[in-house]
Amino acid sequence: MKKLFTLLVISILSCTAYSQTYCQPSANFSACAINNDFWITDVSFTGTGSTFAYSGGTCISNAPYYLNTAYQGDVVRGNTYTLSISKPGNMWKTYFNVWVDWNNNDTLNNTTPFVENIGPNMLLTASGGTTATVSVTIPATVSLGVHRMRVRVQYNVMNANNPCLTTGQAESKDFNLNVVNGCVPPTVTLTIPPSIDTVCASVGAVPLSGGTPSGGIYTGVGVNGTTFNTITAGNGTHTITYTYTDINSCSDSASATIFVKTCTGINNYYLNESSVIISPNPFTLQTTILFTDEQKNVSVRIIDILGKEVYHSVFQNTMKNITINRGDLLTGFYFLEIKSDKGVINKKIELQ
Repeated sequence: MKKLFTLLVISILSCTAYSQTYCQPSANFSACAINNDFWITDVSFTGTGSTFAYSGGTCISNAPYYLNTAYQGDVVRGNTYTLSISKPGNMWKTYFNVWVDWNNNDTLNNTTPFVENIGPNMLLTASGGTTATVSVTIPATVSLGVHRMRVRVQYNVMNANNPCLTTGQAESKDFNLNVVNGCVPPTVTLTIPPSIDTVCASVGAVPLSGGTPSGGIYTGVGVNGTTFNTITAGNGTHTITYTYTDINSCSDSASATIFVKTCTGINNYYLNESSVIISPNPFTLQTTILFTDEQKNVSVRIIDILGKEVYHSVFQNTMKNITINRGDLLTGFYFLEIKSDKGVINKKIELQ
C-alpha cells in the first residue's frame, strides 16, 4: 500500500526552446487511477513580471499520459520566482520534477542542474491537495523567447530525474516558458520653450510643451493637464515634471522650471514683447497667442519669408488667448503680426 504521507521532491533541471522533436515520456498506468491523485492541476511562477499561471488541468486518462499543453506565460530574465506545482488527491509519496530547455537544443537534459540541485527530499504535510514550491532564478544570460518546460508528477521514484523514460503512475505536461527582458526605462526629456520659461504672473493659463516622447503627463503646482496657470502657481520658480510610460509599462520622468514674476515698469495696456506670448513655438499642429491683458478686435496675420500673406483672421470678442491652427502651411519660418486696439506687435514663428 501507498504510505499516507507526502514527500514532495522538486528536481529543477536545466535543459533547453520550442520544438516538435522532444522526447515523449510515458507511464505504466494512468495518473487518474487510485483516487485521482497523481496529475498536474496548477503550475505558476510568482514574482515580478510573471504572467505564468497555469490552472485547471484535467487528468490524462490515456497512455502515454503525456500532454503538450501549448500554454505560454512570461518570466523576466534574471528575476527570482516562487515556482509552485499542485496536484489533487491524497497525501501519497509524491515526486515533482521540472526541466527547462534553456539553451534551445531541443533536448531535455537531466544532468545539468537548473540553478542548483534542490536536494533529495522536501517533506511537506498537506491534506486534500498537495502543492510543492521552490525558489528559482531565471538565468541572467539565457536567450530571450520561448523555452520548453516539462513538469511531471509521479508516485514511483524510479526514473524520477529522467524526463524521457517510463515511470510508474505519473503524468507529464509540457509548457512554453517565455523569457522576456526586464523593464528598460524610456528616454524622457523636458525642455520648456524660451517663450514661457519666464512669464508674467498676470498671464494666467499657458500651454505646456517640450516633453518627449509624446503622450506623457505633466505635473506640478499650477499644472492642469497640459496647461500651467501662473495665477494658481504664484510668483517664484516652479518645477514642472513630465512622466512618460511606454507600452511595456516602463516609465521615467524629466523636470524643468518655469519662473513666474510680477512684471513691473511695463504698461500692459499696450502690446509689447512682455505682454504677448506665443506657445508653443516652434509648433507642429497649433499654437496659442497669450496676452497678459484682455484684448479686443484682434487681427492676426501670418506672412511667409517672401512677404506673402498666408493667413489672416480677425477676432472681435474680448479675449486673453487665441489658438492658431497650422492648416496647410508648410514647414518653415513665418512672421506673425498681431494688431489690436492696444497696438501692434510682430513675432517670428517656426512650423515643424
